[in-house]
Amino acid sequence: MMDVLPLVSKLCLQLQRQDLDVAMAKVSIDECLFKLQSYVEGKQLFPTHLEHYEADVRMQEDGQYEFKGHILTPHLPTVNFNSIKSEFINRLIANLHNRFPQKSIIENFYVLAMRSINWESAPEEYGNKEMSVLLSHFGEEQTHKGSTSAALFNKAQVMREWADAKMTVRSLKYPVDNIKNLWQLLTTHHQDEIPNLIKLAQIALCLPLHTADCERTFSQQNLIVTKQRNRLLPVMSDKLLRVKLHGKGLKHEVSRALELWRSRKNRLLSLKRKNLGELGSSSLTRDH
Repeated sequence: MMDVLPLVSKLCLQLQRQDLDVAMAKVSIDECLFKLQSYVEGKQLFPTHLEHYEADVRMQEDGQYEFKGHILTPHLPTVNFNSIKSEFINRLIANLHNRFPQKSIIENFYVLAMRSINWESAPEEYGNKEMSVLLSHFGEEQTHKGSTSAALFNKAQVMREWADAKMTVRSLKYPVDNIKNLWQLLTTHHQDEIPNLIKLAQIALCLPLHTADCERTFSQQNLIVTKQRNRLLPVMSDKLLRVKLHGKGLKHEVSRALELWRSRKNRLLSLKRKNLGELGSSSLTRDH
């Protein structure tokens, strides 16, 4: 467990990132699967906790086995931990494959990030297979439960735009570390050249990859709508929640918002300030 727990924990944290995209998700899943398979085959880069355990077990004079000052139960040293480890990791890999199928439509969207386009030896072939899989769904008429949807794209046209987009990214050296930033550049400067491909990228960017954002929203809502503030109207709680979630990026005039807040009704803070002002003016009148 201690050998594989860091790998799975890292994958879980990656999949909860707020800026997660399809390319990042695929890279994280593939990396975790590769490292887990390396543990099964004994090709890991660093010694495992199991290897340390087997090296540190010592037999004492009375025949008992000792591990770092702890006396082990009689049957424990004879257990084949390597077979247990392999069985456990193989089941974990199978669960990951079931959870993230390698032949799904969503899995092929990662090529739109073009992460490796700059060091591909044959860029004209890069991503063509994955793009064909996507177009087999979005470029053909689809029927589901008796309802038929027309094709969204022309296959040949999208493939031509895909070839142009790859050459553009390579020649202009656009950054490929973030799929959202990449397609913002392509949309801003090349919208007339690759309009269909931009629509396909928009589909990729709209895909819900996790529920972490929903969980964060519910957590923030629980901090706003408390037992002491249970009379908040849904409209007001919605506004407060939006400010809480997106307030860092908002650029509004604070003084204007404060004036609106004060003018809606008699606020306790305004009344105190008003009373203090009246007391101050009366004291000045007496002094004169």
